[in-house]
Amino acid sequence: MEGVLTATNPSCRQASVVDAGCAAGRYGPNCSLQCDCENGASCDPVSGKCHCRLGWIGPRCDVAHRQYIHLYSQFRVAR
Repeated sequence: MEGVLTATNPSCRQASVVDAGCAAGRYGPNCSLQCDCENGASCDPVSGKCHCRLGWIGPRCDVAHRQYIHLYSQFRVAR
């Protein structure tokens, strides 16, 4: 977490206030940054890291996971 003074990042030069109670889709100092997550993923209110839903991967949760694509296609064919 660059820019945030923590016990694990004591060398940080500029501390900032981070509100862990940000509204959905916001993160960072005073919730001033907008999350860039896709496909219904949630966003960490401190780091902005996307937490992907089942079947999605990647930093923005914008890549369909191969295993789930295969299962979904089998399900659709079997119906």
